Amino acid sequence: MSKDRGPALLVLCGVALVWSGAFAALKFGLSTLSPGAAVLLRFLPVWLICAVYLIHRRREFVKLVKGHPWKVVSASLLGVAGYHLFLAFGLAGVTSAASSLIVACGSLFTYIFSVAARTEKPRFVRFAGIALALGGLFVVLRYGSGAGFDLKYLGYALVVLGAPLAWSGYTVIGKKMLDSGCDIRLLTATTFFLGGLPAFFFIDGTFFEALAAPGTLLLLGGYLGLVASLAGYFAWNWALSRSDPSQVAAFIVLIPALAHLWGYLFLGEQLTWLAAVGGALVLAGVLVVNIAGRNRPSESGATGGSV
Repeated sequence: MSKDRGPALLVLCGVALVWSGAFAALKFGLSTLSPGAAVLLRFLPVWLICAVYLIHRRREFVKLVKGHPWKVVSASLLGVAGYHLFLAFGLAGVTSAASSLIVACGSLFTYIFSVAARTEKPRFVRFAGIALALGGLFVVLRYGSGAGFDLKYLGYALVVLGAPLAWSGYTVIGKKMLDSGCDIRLLTATTFFLGGLPAFFFIDGTFFEALAAPGTLLLLGGYLGLVASLAGYFAWNWALSRSDPSQVAAFIVLIPALAHLWGYLFLGEQLTWLAAVGGALVLAGVLVVNIAGRNRPSESGATGGSV
């Protein structure tokens, strides 16, 4: 680990700012776009860049897919298509602040899946953190709308919950592939390319209307696609190798905290005191799970997903 962690901490701070703002940006985009069209517009420039990159490395691409067909397809469908479609369709009926808390639980599910796959050992303290976070998540889902028990709101929230579940499965599969010697750049480009294909099934009128709107293109294709997804992913992983586990966990918690601020400032979202209590429990549980029992920075990379 580098002795000078200053640059890494600055990068983590920048990624946290970008990823936290992505929830409000996507929520704003959904005011004029269907969820599927928003995902397609977001990933279209990334998909094109990855397509060009894979053409350049077509032999390695074919070898990767032939060598790990089910793992590559599963990782692509879970980490890209599954995560972002679940998030977009759920965010259509949930506040950006609540969705950021739900996505923050991704590291909890990653740990559970890793224990089930026997890649990590079960630890009482971390399972206690999971229980604490899930208890807080129940409060957020139950009272997050501020309008009592709202089945419709709860349904959208449960759709969002599919996003961190999908990302956790992707994380476990991706880690096994990287441990087997897969090139991280090739694997990333492959999952973005293959995982982006299902989004083309959601082309509709709102997508073509957005193509004629420079502001929407810049927000979704530029900010969410190129900055938050492509650049944010590589920046985050670069910083992970140069930071302590406790520092990384702190930035994981910072993302939903900032997302609440952006939701309030730009979307006028309100926060009930019960939802605030539930959110605090979620973040406390996430901190426990991400800090307890981790001694190497490489083990602290499980987040809720690149927003």
